[in-house]
Amino acid sequence: MTFRRCLPLPLVGIVLFLSLTAPLAAAAPGWVQTNLFGGRVEALAQAPSDPQLLYAAVSSATREMFQSLDGGATWHSRGQLPIRDVLDLTVDPFDTATIYLRGYGQPLYRTRDGGLTWVPLPGLEPPADALAAEGSPSGALWAATREGLFRSADRGESWQVHAFADSPVRGITIEPGGGTLLAAVGREEDSALFFWRSRDHGATWEPVSLLVPRETSPLTGYPHFAFDLSRPGTLYVWLFERVGEFFSHEGPLFRSRDGGATWAELPSPVRALRDLVPLSDGTLLAGSASQGATRSFDQGDSWPPGSWQHPVPHASVIRIVALPGDRRTLVAAGDGGAWRSTDGAETWVASNQGLAAIGVGSLLVAPTEPPFLITRAGDAVFRSADHGATWTRIEAELPWRLLGSLQGFDPHHPRTVFAFGTEDRLADVLFKSTNAGRTWQSLPVPYSCNSTHCWVIMRAFAVDPQNPDTLFVGGEYFERYGTVSDFLVRSDDDFATSKKLTPIHGLRTLAVVSGKPDTLYGLNCRRLYRSQDGAKTWQRVGRGLPLRLCPREGWDRRGTLVLDPRDPERLYVGTAGKGVYASTDGGLTFRAMNRGLETAGVTAILIDPTDSTKLYAGTDGQGVGRWSAKWKTWAPLNDGLPTAWFRWLLAIDPRRPTVLYAGASIGIFRIDLGEVVP
Repeated sequence: MTFRRCLPLPLVGIVLFLSLTAPLAAAAPGWVQTNLFGGRVEALAQAPSDPQLLYAAVSSATREMFQSLDGGATWHSRGQLPIRDVLDLTVDPFDTATIYLRGYGQPLYRTRDGGLTWVPLPGLEPPADALAAEGSPSGALWAATREGLFRSADRGESWQVHAFADSPVRGITIEPGGGTLLAAVGREEDSALFFWRSRDHGATWEPVSLLVPRETSPLTGYPHFAFDLSRPGTLYVWLFERVGEFFSHEGPLFRSRDGGATWAELPSPVRALRDLVPLSDGTLLAGSASQGATRSFDQGDSWPPGSWQHPVPHASVIRIVALPGDRRTLVAAGDGGAWRSTDGAETWVASNQGLAAIGVGSLLVAPTEPPFLITRAGDAVFRSADHGATWTRIEAELPWRLLGSLQGFDPHHPRTVFAFGTEDRLADVLFKSTNAGRTWQSLPVPYSCNSTHCWVIMRAFAVDPQNPDTLFVGGEYFERYGTVSDFLVRSDDDFATSKKLTPIHGLRTLAVVSGKPDTLYGLNCRRLYRSQDGAKTWQRVGRGLPLRLCPREGWDRRGTLVLDPRDPERLYVGTAGKGVYASTDGGLTFRAMNRGLETAGVTAILIDPTDSTKLYAGTDGQGVGRWSAKWKTWAPLNDGLPTAWFRWLLAIDPRRPTVLYAGASIGIFRIDLGEVVP
């Protein structure tokens, strides 16, 4: 016989009552994504049967396809793209979920579910140089290739040469509404273009016109077409070819007012013309890969300088689409993400809600009350005054001036920010902003380039915590027929004057000891150095450190060196694959402090400004670690953080040090550790 031990009935009731009335334990908070949206849009397509439906191919680290159901007002991810270097997207005229993707030197890809899954269409060889989808019941696809014009009647499953066999067909387009096909066939010996027209879905073709290149206007690139729907017979053709990520071949712009029978060359509105949109009021809107958007009020005969106010899609516009109605509502896309205009391109506003694909290059939190965040992300500088809930683009790109990485604040004037960047694309320069990033001026660091025969790379920056007028800059420079040399300079007056110091070869990180302005530490990828005479001389220190101190390879690799603000003798160094090392004797000796991060490449170390025993480490591949002083180990702090896209950037709110921020390839994430159980 088996007996069961049972609780007395009254005790069962008490246990049940307590289980029902006890409050649920609060879940430990994790990382949440802030509302910094944007990304580099490589291709934008509009569904012909539903013009409010847009698709955008974004070349972030995740290579995502985004969809908008409301004409670009909001976006959401559909899934990963099959390739990088997307050239264009073509939406099926009858099925909005069927999309064709054309890439640089790649076969065609097709999705039947709006970008969730993709399959290659290998039957087309050689690759298509242009693609057009016919809006007739046949649903035919046309592909221009260097071996003729191909046609598919089964949504790309199979292809047959349909016309111009063995001839280089450079472009193909279909007149909206009319269905007339227009093909551009190249002539090898002089790059001339023959235009052929078909009014019967490709059954027969008739010659229309010939464009012969002039010495001053070579017909380089592939032809692209735009039809003026308000003026029948008026169309535009321009030539452009993207070569890799940063280069292109460009040709002239032409207009025809008789359906392509004759052509008139127009003045080029911009460099790297990527798109043209004729509006119903006669305005011709042009998008450029390098100069943003501009307008012509006389159908392209002249292009006056832009008069619109910031913000506009000024950096890069690769595609512009008009929404239904009076065609005054427009969506533009490019390196800065998506933009929207409701007044015919008179004004533009960023329209990136949900477009979570912006790469973060640097991130700072100002020591103010309330604090503000500032980040260099995508092609601009953004600022948030509400912990990342909203962001404002605050820096307009200046011609031939590129802002690079944010370096730090003036500790006494936190609206003063320093950054590295390039000017005239020849050399790195030091920029300074006194209005929290809205405007920038370059400081005359005594290393610059006046020709293409030299270069300057700035890698290390430091400001004296007690005397923030004192700035240090270190890096490398090269002059023609010379050798690569290192430099280190100091200035106390924004480089109106400066003093050359003894440089460290390959310097990556520089730090000044608070309260000891003559004591500096310099780190390269192999050694730690200390100076106690204001960088006149350096001594090698760091006994016990590994030999590899730069976790990331390539031009942007840099080491991690952090000084304890409360104890100038305590230092922390991140290593390439052995975690964190600590020193308590001013850097003379180090010991491993890497339990939990034994093989990690450490890219960032943060110290809680109110409690030096609380440390955080950002790593290359393992996310974020939190140091437990009690257990002497690093514990992962990655709940909610996409570690695969974490970009080794960490920042702490100095006024509220339980709040951390992490930069990723898809935006900025935030965590509040106030309720995390250690």
